[in-house]
Amino acid sequence: MDGSFELIFMEKIHPLPHKNTLFRVCVYPTGHNPVNSAMEEETNKQKALEERKARELETKHSILSQVLDQEARARLNTISVAKPEKASQIENMLIQMAQTGRIRGRLNDKELLGLLEQVGAMQQSKPSVTVKFDRRRAMLDDSDDDY
Repeated sequence: MDGSFELIFMEKIHPLPHKNTLFRVCVYPTGHNPVNSAMEEETNKQKALEERKARELETKHSILSQVLDQEARARLNTISVAKPEKASQIENMLIQMAQTGRIRGRLNDKELLGLLEQVGAMQQSKPSVTVKFDRRRAMLDDSDDDY
């Protein structure tokens, strides 16, 4: 065998005492290893996904730094520590507003606070769903007596 080939699979060549089976050797040129190729492809996909997420995060922070002043940014960071889902919602809303042109300049802390109050009022105005269980009807069910 040439040094440029890599041994990938080794199947039974020597006969076993209880079976007459043979091993077969499969040789691939160097760099054409199908097992390593699949693993490399998977790691490349993961790296590409991580890079895309990093770029999106960088873009997000860039837009927010252009839209918010220092005090407003500090307030948003404080909110993200306490309530990450709400901060993410506010960040996405600010980015969308900036991309559509509804924000002309930088928002200061008071303007961000007004926006937060509007979002809080919208969330409180949504009707909450409640489920009531009528225990009296459950007690009148005769299905247990049928046995």
